[in-house]
Amino acid sequence: MQITNKWNLSDYVIKLLGKRYQPKKERIGVSTLIDSPRIRTLQIEKWDEITQDVSTGLTALGGLSLHTRAEKFAETDEMAEQKLEDSVDSEGLPLGLTLVGKADNYKPARQIISMSDSGTTTKLLNDNQIRDWKSMAVYGLKWPDKVRKMTEQLNMYAWQRLIRKQAVESLYLDIYWKNWKYEEWERADDKLYTIEFDLTSGGVVAGYPPIPYTLVKLPLWPFEVQEGFIKDQIEYHLQNPLHCLDRWQKAAQFAVMKEGRKSAIRVLDTYNQAFAYCVNNNLYKLNEFAKGVSIVERPGLCVRCGANGFYCPCWSICPDAVK
Repeated sequence: MQITNKWNLSDYVIKLLGKRYQPKKERIGVSTLIDSPRIRTLQIEKWDEITQDVSTGLTALGGLSLHTRAEKFAETDEMAEQKLEDSVDSEGLPLGLTLVGKADNYKPARQIISMSDSGTTTKLLNDNQIRDWKSMAVYGLKWPDKVRKMTEQLNMYAWQRLIRKQAVESLYLDIYWKNWKYEEWERADDKLYTIEFDLTSGGVVAGYPPIPYTLVKLPLWPFEVQEGFIKDQIEYHLQNPLHCLDRWQKAAQFAVMKEGRKSAIRVLDTYNQAFAYCVNNNLYKLNEFAKGVSIVERPGLCVRCGANGFYCPCWSICPDAVK
């Protein structure tokens, strides 16, 4: 991979961002397994042709710092950032690729035993659980696809523990809202008053959180479902090496604009909705728009395929990249 430095970042900053490594053909990470096969394939086959600016690593810096602190302050009985590798299933049959996973934390069950004249009491502090930190923008968990992907990721981590005969009873996301602001919560119409959510029966987290942290409990699949999912995903990557379905497609929108104003008055999903808005707000009457008012279509796009490679490491060579 050829690394450029378009913005002349100093060596001090570049060192903090770390190195970039080429994936190995016989191995696949948990997060890669739920991503598009094409990215991994291009990195394996055309690594020397890929060009990426060093600045694209800046978006991950906050998350890296968060994970470093989480590992540093883990309890002695916890297994933080432990790398696990598996090449066979529960019956000893080859998976096809070596699955590599590194959950932020595996917390074994803890309990307090108290003794008194009336007898012995036991209090459970926490069950056997896997926890993973995520740094994301507020409202990041209002999208079902994001919740689904995180559920898949943590269930694969759980499978790697269960196959080693280590109990897993619950899965948790520790969410740090990186763009949270108190004043935004104060004026939000959908403000939240809790920091804990149980999504084991489905659902999403929608609304503005009261602090920049939220704890989310995710559904734990049966072991057989976890193993079946892993096998299916590996087969998908092996049989469809150039598929690229996860392109973050954003549908076209229609903006009600007014001459002399930079931002839209309102942005809606269809032209009919935008037109109805104009009619209902006296921006269209007597068969014509008010002076300076117009409806402008904002074309749909694949967000991940643009942004100069900030969201895709193969942007420089991918035939579907938006440049």
